[in-house]
Amino acid sequence: MARGSWRDSDYCQTGYLRGYDLKSHADEGSIGDNTAANALRMYCTDETNYIEGPGNMWGHWLGPSYCHDGKVICGIITLVQENQGTFTDDTALNDVRFKCCDFPA
Repeated sequence: MARGSWRDSDYCQTGYLRGYDLKSHADEGSIGDNTAANALRMYCTDETNYIEGPGNMWGHWLGPSYCHDGKVICGIITLVQENQGTFTDDTALNDVRFKCCDFPA
């Protein structure tokens, strides 16, 4: 069973994706509710536009990361925690990394 709700899609008004920032909540240990990744902000190549999902209030932005030398985002890898069982806290998505490729001709 998948949890959560799909939100409206969004896109760069001009250009392509070139960077991101992840909002993440630190590990609460066994005393709290771990939420891990809570929002994602994607930066566009025009540098004046970004896309941000609604996310939630927990966590802090980790700091933007960009493709350099005219490259753009062309791939993604995710760090996802497997189901921890009935009596253990699940976090699901914990981190993302993007692959940078040459800007399309």
